[in-house]
Amino acid sequence: MYNSDMVLYYLNALMGTGFPPEEMIDKNIRTDYNKLRYLIKTNHEMEINSNLSVIHEIVEQGYTTAVLNDGFSVDEMLKPDNFKSLLYYFGLVTIQGIKRGQPMLAIPNHTVREQMYTYLTEGYSDAKLFTLDFYELGKLMENMAYQGEWRPVFEYINTQLKAQSRIRQYIDGEAHVKTFLLAYLGLSNYYQLLPEYELGKGFADFYFCPNPRISDIEYAYLLEVKYMKVGEPDSRLEVLKVEAREQLLKYASDESIPSHLGNARLKLITVIYRGWEVAEMVEE
Repeated sequence: MYNSDMVLYYLNALMGTGFPPEEMIDKNIRTDYNKLRYLIKTNHEMEINSNLSVIHEIVEQGYTTAVLNDGFSVDEMLKPDNFKSLLYYFGLVTIQGIKRGQPMLAIPNHTVREQMYTYLTEGYSDAKLFTLDFYELGKLMENMAYQGEWRPVFEYINTQLKAQSRIRQYIDGEAHVKTFLLAYLGLSNYYQLLPEYELGKGFADFYFCPNPRISDIEYAYLLEVKYMKVGEPDSRLEVLKVEAREQLLKYASDESIPSHLGNARLKLITVIYRGWEVAEMVEE
């Protein structure tokens, strides 16, 4: 199921001009999306409400499961199945199969994925768990795209994680680290950030694919994220670096890569976390 308004909006632009619309989300439907933001607003005593946890789950694993309900009141909107049903009726998730007898509700496209990132980062900010200066991050991402300077992006995020310690209780394990990075880095206009992207008979953690609307981007990236528990020996770092290098070279050999890059140069990078902190960064 897709949002019919957005489908017609897209087709209308395509038929009229021969090109997709410049703004992928119709202004009419944006009003409805803004209403959803109030349903994930956090109360500072609750910190993270159940609806924001649903958004986190969808961003983290790409889907959720639910019993779809066709009627519920506003007072029942904090019940997970009701909120998931609302996301479905708004076209923010669509059925992509069945798991254990329940519909699998997945993100239908990149535009909606970015909307999910926005909900998640705004939820963190509302709860005063974590916030970033998006202007600063945007300038660093610009240098990443045009000068190949990718390390400062992760150094900046790492510095902010150290300064804003409350978020650390929600970053525990590789999946949470990846979800956190995905939500913030996925809001960049320079890239379509594709998680678990199938390449070379494997799945790259992150593919920073140049935005096709921006023709002069000079660098694209394949990123492998590795995770160590606090207390693991430094010898584990070397094992993870070798493992990441082998994976990245395999992904980069995929014959589909050149068709995405345009004139951009592909960089292969690894970021290794120990707990919530960056332990090492490597470029092949």
